[in-house]
Amino acid sequence: MMVPEPTRRPPYERRRGGGPDDRARRSRPGPNSERRLVDQIVPLLRDPHPTVREKAALTLGAICDARAVPGLIETLHDHDPFVRRQAAESLGAIADPRAVPALVGALNDLDENVGRVAAGSLGKIGPPAVDPLIVILADRHHPMQWACAEALGRTGDPRAVEPLIAALRAARHQTRRGAASALGDLGDPSAVEALLKLRDDPDKLVRITAARALGQIGDPRALGLLMDDLQADDATMRLQAARALGFIADTRALEPLFEALGDDDPDVRAAAAEALHKVTET
Repeated sequence: MMVPEPTRRPPYERRRGGGPDDRARRSRPGPNSERRLVDQIVPLLRDPHPTVREKAALTLGAICDARAVPGLIETLHDHDPFVRRQAAESLGAIADPRAVPALVGALNDLDENVGRVAAGSLGKIGPPAVDPLIVILADRHHPMQWACAEALGRTGDPRAVEPLIAALRAARHQTRRGAASALGDLGDPSAVEALLKLRDDPDKLVRITAARALGQIGDPRALGLLMDDLQADDATMRLQAARALGFIADTRALEPLFEALGDDDPDVRAAAAEALHKVTET
């Protein structure tokens, strides 16, 4: 009489804890685990070693638990700039509006990188940070004016459009560039006329950023100037013009884009090919 071979269970079932889905569920920290983790990490923000404090701030940002916000706000006053910068970045990851006043204060940090990261974090927090960002954008003497311009674009708030259009006339090219970039992110067609005027800006990066922003907005009013930019002497300008025309996806750009396939610069040729794909599939 033959003895039937015992049924083999799949490997995951033979191990304690069941199959892969069960193990994945078990590996996910629950609310109690996260609370315990935050409670253990927050005191490390006051560790005597700056590397420990920095890594603690990094970990708290990765956990994204609002209970860490008060400790991270306090850490914005740490004597080590790397620790302050990480605290500012983690507050942006958590995106709790309670951090807005402290991050606004960090815009005045003696370390420019801390101020830059603080501005970016304010942008991630979004609408609750718009009003203070607009105030600083209007301050032509503030060293983080340009960073606040960029941050306003990340908020997605239409209240930022008019102040950013005004900032396109700022004396500092960094601010004009940041405002153009932000207007592209916001995608509001009311900015098109002002962005078109930047085509003659004395700063090359401002002109390039404006071209990219016009493409992001996708308004056909920019079509003629962008097609002209495909003939610019500067390869980066031709590149941004090709990309922008792809965003607009107007069939009137087909011929100039076909011509751009023969550009001396391989990046321009690649951008023209991609733009043609976008135009022809609409």
